[in-house]
Order: sequence, then structure tokens, then C-alpha cells
Amino acid sequence: MNQSDTHRVLRWFYRAMAVVPALLSISCAATNTSQGVGPLSGRQLRERFRTDKKEYLVAEPIFVTQWLENTGSQTEYYHRKDLWDFALFDEHGTRMEFRGTIFEPELIRPYPKSDYAPIVGFKPLNPGESTPKGTINLLNYYGNGGAKHGLDFYLRPGSYYIVATRLLSDTAKIDVVEPTTPEDKAAMQLLVDEADNFFGPQFGTPQLRFEYFSDFVDKYPNSVYTPCALSRILFMTDVDTTVSDYAKNQYYARYMITHFPQSGFAYRALFALDPANMNPQERSGIMQGLRILRSKLEPYEDLRKRADELIGKLEK
Repeated sequence: MNQSDTHRVLRWFYRAMAVVPALLSISCAATNTSQGVGPLSGRQLRERFRTDKKEYLVAEPIFVTQWLENTGSQTEYYHRKDLWDFALFDEHGTRMEFRGTIFEPELIRPYPKSDYAPIVGFKPLNPGESTPKGTINLLNYYGNGGAKHGLDFYLRPGSYYIVATRLLSDTAKIDVVEPTTPEDKAAMQLLVDEADNFFGPQFGTPQLRFEYFSDFVDKYPNSVYTPCALSRILFMTDVDTTVSDYAKNQYYARYMITHFPQSGFAYRALFALDPANMNPQERSGIMQGLRILRSKLEPYEDLRKRADELIGKLEK
């Protein structure tokens, strides 16, 4: 099997895996019903969307927070398949192709783990109540890139609209623009190069990829793309602790917390961070970043507890 065939097989596998949750949801919906659940058109459920900002650079992560709200006067019921009921359209009304990927995983579980068991059916939502909020990186699911491997999930410059497909919803509009500064142009090109040559010899081992993204952070410490590089670093060191030493691991975990606590990727630093051996100035900066990050973790009990644990240790 040549490299091109390998790419095609892997791309098919990733997309097939992305369909599995949808199939499970459909199966669950067919076997689990609840009295009082009417047709979608008759339910007073509204899907809400929120983005951190309105304009993004090409290939910049787009984190979307989503939740359901009962806007009616009686209890409504929702199923887990209702929770991520959205589609992405461009400014011409063209629906973007779903391109689920396993790259750059993000906070995608705003509901109890038990909700993902096959026996789970509908859940009640009282008038005025909302489900917990959850966050995804839109580029993990939608994009209109070219044929090459890694950046199929980027969005070309233009305006896009996020709407629900089956329920009433908000319409979240985002604009994607080309980077204009020399730093952002160069940083984006590094991401493109890594994505297009993911299976090449330059990125043949975790160590090589770690070094590549370490150089990225050194060259572009404040780019909007830097959290992507830090996320890759922290993911690699979590999966394989041999790719780096303790000092470097702590440097990148601390850098993520102090410089990018608002990023949807910042949670990756929580379990890598060691609160020991910090001077008072470092402690102050880390605690400030952790508090910002914690405010975004309310639906994620395990992550929130870890942030509280770190803050408690640093306050002593």
C-alpha cells in the first residue's frame, strides 16, 4: 500500500468513526421513548449558540458553545441527539460538508457520562431551564479545504452561519478572513506544512512533531495559532512522556495557563501542570490564569475539580 492509499484509508476510517455517534443516537431514539414527547415542531425548545468572537483567521480554532433552552410554559423532553443539532452554511446558503475528525479533541462532553449509555432516552427540561453548556471546536467537524490531509477542516475566507437543523435556534454568524500580519501568515503556514506533510519524514515520530511545535511556540509566542501548537505539544507529552523532559513539559503547561487561559485548548494543561517549585511571581500568574480557565469549566466536573485542586495547592 503506497502513501496515497494509506491516506485514503485513514481518511475513510476517521469519517466512519465520526458517523458512529450519530448512528448510536438514531438507534437510541428508536428504542427509547417518553410520554409527553411531541413532534419537534410542537416543542418549545430553542438551541442557543455562542462564539467567543465574530471574526476568525483562516485555520484559527472556532470554539462554539451550545445549549438547549425551554422557552415554553410546560415541561419539554429532549434526547441526547438534540444536543448537537446544528449545521454550518456559507454566505451563499451552501451547507458545509460534515468532516468529523479525531484531531485536536476539545470539550465535547457537557453531559453526564451516563447520558451516553444505550439505555438513555429522553430527559425533562422545565420551563425557563437550560441544559448545561458544552463547547466544540467547529473546525473539527466542518470545513471546505482541499484534498490534502490535515487542513481539510479549515474554512475559506467568507461569512458562515451556524443554525439548528431540526429545532428553533439562534443564528450565529462568523466571518473568516485571511491573516494580514507577517507573523500570523508565517504561523499559519507552519500549521499548513505540518498538516500537508503529516506522514512525511519530517513528522515521522512524536519527537520530531514535538520539536516542530516547540520551535513554533518559540518563533510565534503570541499568535492566534499558538494555542494550536501548545495543544499539540501537551497532547503528545500526555500520550508519550518520553518525547520531552519534565522542565519542558512544565514550561508549556504554564505558558498555556498564563497566556491563553481563554482558549478552548487550555484545559489540556490542567493535568500536566505541577504546582510545586514555583516562585511567588509564577504562582500569582498561574492562579490568575487558572481562575479564568475555571470559569469556563462549569459543566465539566472533573476538569473543574482539577482546577480547584491546583488553585488550592498554589494558595498554601
